[in-house]
Amino acid sequence: MYIKVSEIHNIYIEDLGNPKWIPILFVHWWPWAGFNEMDKKFFNFEKNRVIFFDQRWTWKSLPFGELIDNNTFELVSDIEKIRKFLGIDKWIIFWGSWWTTLSLIYAINFPDRIISMILRWVFLWTQKELNWFVSKDWAANFYPESFDILNDFFENKIGKEIIKDYVDKLEWIDAKKYAKIWNDYEFSLARLEWYKKNNSENDINLALAKIETYYFINNLFIEEDYILNNISKIKNINISIIQWRYDILCPPLYAWKLHKELKNSTIKFILAWHSPYEENIFEELKNEVEKISFS
Repeated sequence: MYIKVSEIHNIYIEDLGNPKWIPILFVHWWPWAGFNEMDKKFFNFEKNRVIFFDQRWTWKSLPFGELIDNNTFELVSDIEKIRKFLGIDKWIIFWGSWWTTLSLIYAINFPDRIISMILRWVFLWTQKELNWFVSKDWAANFYPESFDILNDFFENKIGKEIIKDYVDKLEWIDAKKYAKIWNDYEFSLARLEWYKKNNSENDINLALAKIETYYFINNLFIEEDYILNNISKIKNINISIIQWRYDILCPPLYAWKLHKELKNSTIKFILAWHSPYEENIFEELKNEVEKISFS
């Protein structure tokens, strides 16, 4: 189903499972990603009620790829509109990666609507995390072959310098080539094994690259350290943090920082990379949903 959240944006949602159980909101993991059929396998729909939604501009939400009226606090507002539309009083928030940030910002602004949270791969959206992602001195230490491909196009820039240059190139006539380079780099860091690159230079790759760099270049439309500066508002929420030990995109340090600031949080480190769909991770997340949903 669709709900209209602004003059131009219509959000696609699916409300699945057992309506008698506590609702869980599934927040998909990248600014552009949307949810997919694999994400549904984390849940037992005989016991769980789960609300899935595609954020503004992503996959089934309309219009696809629209950047007008698209920012973090608009997305927070959309979550609250979904809650009201479905007549939900309180819910559990589930998911992570880049959009651990969105989940935490929503909780900071609407703490009374949160029962508990399951966060995996914490990303607090600080400049240090961003520099880690696109710097020859950090992530490149683990995937030098991936970074060299990226670096060849950006002449040894780092962090936000790369992103500024990249945003400009996405307006060039050969923008699809640059979009493919960006997406290949990011996806290679998300897997333990070298990413098998998609050789196509297409409109989807371009759209994905544009939305992600749009949020990057605007610092997610939040002030630096927004989450930690406002952490007191969510200190009493039960939060379960599951962090991959070898996550290159979301370094474990930031999960630990978050955990230390939260009164009612637990943290568990798992020997895994970044993808949530690796076999040894899948059951761990399913078990966490079971535990937090019915405790």
